[in-house]
Amino acid sequence: MKLTERAASVLYDPRDPDLITHPLHDLLHQRIYAIVQGYEDLNDHAQARSRVHHWQRRKQSRSV
Repeated sequence: MKLTERAASVLYDPRDPDLITHPLHDLLHQRIYAIVQGYEDLNDHAQARSRVHHWQRRKQSRSV
């Protein structure tokens, strides 16, 4: 589906491409999925990221 990549392709990004660390589609992806998960602001992203890492580690340990 690549919704965030399609959205990023039609949005203007005024940032200098040589100085960009995170592409616009990555930022959109993070923001949209945070909203879908119920996070109201960007302050919760660190908490959401730690939960994802927790579940990834747990899944890996079960498969061993």
